[in-house]
Amino acid sequence: MTNPAIESSGLTKRFGSTAVVDGLDLRVDRGTVLALLGPNDSGIMPLAVQALKRER
Repeated sequence: MTNPAIESSGLTKRFGSTAVVDGLDLRVDRGTVLALLGPNDSGIMPLAVQALKRER
């Protein structure tokens, strides 16, 4: 198995009592292109920010 560029398990992000991301498992291998698509207010930006913060 390769060393992933990003790997998160059980990622959750809440704004007050509203969960915008709930229990997400994500693995992106090095050299992979990933696009996150969805409607407005679907939680894509909080997902990206939280996933990248975990990698620091």
